[in-house]
Amino acid sequence: MTKQRDDARRILHDVFGYPDFRGRQADIVDTLAGGDSLTVLMPTGGGKSLCYQIPALMREGVAVVVSPLIALMNDQVAALRAAGVHSASVHSGTPPEEVRQIAEDIADGSLKLLYVAPERLVSERFLRFLDHTRVSLFAIDEAHCVSQWGHDFRPEYQQLGLLAERYPQVPRIALTATADAETRADIRHYLKLEQAPEFIASFDRPNIRYQVIEKNNGKKQLLDFIRKEMPGESGIVYCLSRKSVEDVARFLSDNGLNAIPYHAGLSMEIRERNQHRFTREDNIIVVATVAFGMGIDKPDVRFVAHLDMPQSIEHFYQESGRAGRDGLPAASWLCYGMNNFMLLKERIMEGGSDDFQKQIELAKLNAMFAVCETAECRRVLLLRHFGEESAPCGNCDNCLNPPVRFDGTLLVQKLLSCIYRVGQRFAAGYVINVLRGKNEDWIRQNGHHQLSTFGIGAEQSDKDWRAVTRQCLGLGLIEADAANHHALRLTAAAKSVLTGGRQVWLRPLKREKTAAASGNTGQWLRTEREERIWQALRSWRAARAQDEEVPAYVIFGDKTLRELVEKLPENLADLHDIYGLGEAKIDKFGEELLTLCQSFARHDTAGSPASLTETVKEPDENPFADERDRRLWQALYDWRQQQAANENTTPHKICANDSLLDLVHLTPAEPIDLSAIYGLGEVRAGQYGNDILTICRPFADSLSDAAKQQRERMRTLLHWRTATAQAESEPEHKIFSKITLRAIAAKAPQSQEALRDIHGVDDDKAERYGQEVLALITGGAEKDDGGSWL
Repeated sequence: MTKQRDDARRILHDVFGYPDFRGRQADIVDTLAGGDSLTVLMPTGGGKSLCYQIPALMREGVAVVVSPLIALMNDQVAALRAAGVHSASVHSGTPPEEVRQIAEDIADGSLKLLYVAPERLVSERFLRFLDHTRVSLFAIDEAHCVSQWGHDFRPEYQQLGLLAERYPQVPRIALTATADAETRADIRHYLKLEQAPEFIASFDRPNIRYQVIEKNNGKKQLLDFIRKEMPGESGIVYCLSRKSVEDVARFLSDNGLNAIPYHAGLSMEIRERNQHRFTREDNIIVVATVAFGMGIDKPDVRFVAHLDMPQSIEHFYQESGRAGRDGLPAASWLCYGMNNFMLLKERIMEGGSDDFQKQIELAKLNAMFAVCETAECRRVLLLRHFGEESAPCGNCDNCLNPPVRFDGTLLVQKLLSCIYRVGQRFAAGYVINVLRGKNEDWIRQNGHHQLSTFGIGAEQSDKDWRAVTRQCLGLGLIEADAANHHALRLTAAAKSVLTGGRQVWLRPLKREKTAAASGNTGQWLRTEREERIWQALRSWRAARAQDEEVPAYVIFGDKTLRELVEKLPENLADLHDIYGLGEAKIDKFGEELLTLCQSFARHDTAGSPASLTETVKEPDENPFADERDRRLWQALYDWRQQQAANENTTPHKICANDSLLDLVHLTPAEPIDLSAIYGLGEVRAGQYGNDILTICRPFADSLSDAAKQQRERMRTLLHWRTATAQAESEPEHKIFSKITLRAIAAKAPQSQEALRDIHGVDDDKAERYGQEVLALITGGAEKDDGGSWL
């Protein structure tokens, strides 16, 4: 187990760039990598994906990951590829030729993770394909979709239990971020995991600050929140209806914010465009219905706002949990009112579900309402719903500004008595009018102006009585009958209050404005120089993301950029201590990051290199100071522009900026050298290799001695890998990946211990190939007459 744990930690650090496992991640990885099935409950942002991605890299074969949304699959695949992991997804939008290539990659063992939708996985055609495929594990993400108790029920998930019967030797892991006891029982039952261990991490998200306010001109309240607490940040605003989404997005836009709508009534083109902007740009606010978000893996969402109350704690927890997935401070802001609560009840009662399901949904709605109305720590109630007890958090509105409660027993008794005396047949507005003694025709026609409770609450306003009514609903003393025009009825708990056996404490009826703690992520920036570095890194990241055609967070998350600002690494070794920087990203982006960080480190605030900031914002400009490098960059850049014009496409489709940078740093002189350049796979090398070599050869001899030596080592290693693969009848990547060869060529290890520290060189490969590789690196290998390497 120790060796397995060590291997897992090496992958965690070298591939994903994380210093150590969090919580129970290590135990989960050990269990799955060892071949046992399990279920995992872990909050959003807790690192669920690593729990199966790392075992997938440790076990032979391809891991099949069940995911419910295409957007979620694509983001996961993009992030894995950026970390140097060969992965893919198959869905309705995957072209046939790509599907064939994926099948070939699975057959030759190079593909490590395959993402599929549940509908495809349970199809007989796909299962027959799996029957002849070596599957390392099955990972069932968003497993709560299996349960009718859950909030995203998908019938196809219940069919996934067949995996246990058809592939009993393949370990399975079911993962979710939101599941109460009933949902967890369904997951175990339908997925046939009754005997599997269950790992439940804390549901607590301590970096999220929860704030709930009573609705009073909700759009203006939302605008004030964003302007005062979240200026310039990315966020999601949830509304109940499509009309509200359009209205709120327009209102925020009219007030100078970058707000865009998202709901099912918009065309697919508009939805895709708006989702694309949100995932790839900073400072974008999406106003949406709950149709948006499940497939969003954006870690730097700084706030989630609900302009209407969600219909369950599960919905609220998952939706608010889309903020702060990177672990940095984030905010959940909720604005609600009585009308909102009644509308949701009405929707449930008028829905097509059976009576049993409706009772489930009503119970969940009441639990959510109690969270809104509580005077206690909101986090305590949220966690209690998931079976977890905790102390007050100190980071929600009720903890930061504790409401001073008063003895409201008499007011509550008046309300309960009035509800009883009008026959428990009328909604809150009517009951309040009777309490306040309003002389209305309807009240007189019903004879309720003669009741003893008529006018006994005249000293309180309508708003006061609505507050009392809401709190009584939240305390479970009354309930609203959605099937009977929301008529208020007494519950069994009301009797003890009416008879004087129970005292009721209420929050103040007129809520004072609370000074919420700021959630602005910019607070950690202490100096003007740090602010300039931060903005330069964000601009650089945006440019690289544009090159790669991926979301910015796939390049690096905010947490990585923050550590770069705080630590200002000076060399490649320092980069290994930065959160989120694995070998592939260091190899790909390391030199650029060091150049950027050290340019700021050499200047004080007054002399910060504005010119570099401008260079980072526009990567197509020449980024080099050295004359040789500038000339080569310009020649490659001009060629790319002309080639793009000839093919009527964008320059980055021809060759990404990262490839041009690599061509400058490791200038090729021979065709084999092209194999070492990032972004130049066999297809591009075949199309453009001759052109690139023609441009580069005049500059190849003017490389620094260190770069020439690295290039020569890479040639040697590539020749050796080809010969070894042929001798063993194995694909070349099975010997060593190109990323591993690049790392070996760059680091030039001089011992077995140093070689083992390189990602991709496990104990087995070090034992089989270590001596040969070290001999090659130190110049001790010779060619035989056949040209293969010994």
